[in-house]
Amino acid sequence: MARKKIPIDRRRLLIDGARELFGRYGFEKTTVDDIARHTGIGKGSVYLEFKTKEDILIAIIDEFAHHMHTYMDQCVSEARAPYLKSLGEMLFGLVMSIHETATSNIHTPEVMMLTHRKLMKEFSHHHEFKDSRFKL
Repeated sequence: MARKKIPIDRRRLLIDGARELFGRYGFEKTTVDDIARHTGIGKGSVYLEFKTKEDILIAIIDEFAHHMHTYMDQCVSEARAPYLKSLGEMLFGLVMSIHETATSNIHTPEVMMLTHRKLMKEFSHHHEFKDSRFKL
C-alpha cells in the first residue's frame, strides 16, 4: 500500500524553526543552511518561501505583531470605562516586555531597530506616545 503524504506547511515550519534558532543562537549567527537543516527542508525550498533570512525575521515579527494586536483589540473591546485607558497602557507595556524578551538574543542594532519600528507602527494607535523616542 502506498504511503499517504501528509501536507506540510513549509512556511509554518520555517518560521517556527527560525524563531527557535534565532532565540538560541541570535539572528546573525543563524544561517539559512541552519534553518533548512533544523526543519528538514531543503535550502532551495527555503528560498521558494523566503527570499532572504531577513524576510524570515520580518515574517516572525509580523506574526507576533498580528497576535498581539488581536489580543489587545479583544482586551480593549471587553473593557469598560474608566479602566479602558489603564488597560491600554498596561497591554502596551506587556507587548514591549514580550518584545524585549523575544529579541534579547538578536544581537545586531539593525535587526533590533527593524523590529522596534515594525512594532511601533503596528501598535501606535493603541497608545499615546509622549516620549519622543517613540516617534515614527
